[in-house]
Amino acid sequence: MLLEKTKLHLPKWRKRQPIANSDHQVKALEEQLQRAHNDSDPDWLSIRQIEFQLNQAINLEEEYWRVRSLVDWLARGDKNMSYFHAKVKQQRRSNKILQLRDDRGAWITKQFEIFKLVENYFDSIFTSQPSHMSTQNLPLIQRRLLAEEIAQLIRPISDKEIKEATFSIHPTKCPGPDSFSAKFLS
Repeated sequence: MLLEKTKLHLPKWRKRQPIANSDHQVKALEEQLQRAHNDSDPDWLSIRQIEFQLNQAINLEEEYWRVRSLVDWLARGDKNMSYFHAKVKQQRRSNKILQLRDDRGAWITKQFEIFKLVENYFDSIFTSQPSHMSTQNLPLIQRRLLAEEIAQLIRPISDKEIKEATFSIHPTKCPGPDSFSAKFLS
């Protein structure tokens, strides 16, 4: 009974409430800001106030859409689980290597053989080969660096340089293979 009354009176109440549509407010503030900038003698204080109001309206609009998407997901998320599950399975199938061609041109289809083929390939390109270059020809090779540049490269690194390099890394980035972020280092 109470729920039915509420249902009847809610539309009437809503019509009496001022609707704050942030999209319309953003457009109106952008037009107001444009007029203020085009004024022959712009009032910079009022321009700053309009910019502040515009930023607030934009933030309100972003928050509205963030909450709206969350509400939509909560309302329909479970209904779409089979769809998302199917998409994940499809992605897994497309990411799977079913066959590869070896150096002789033969197709490899067994998973273990594919794994060995890939491993051997990367071993070959990332393993250094012994050089057969003769050292007697080294004096014939021209130097590309000046003596000052060589001295700069072989000098000890100062603590200041280490500190500058460490603190110039973005806090959430990992500079090395150990997966420690720069936030951990500082």
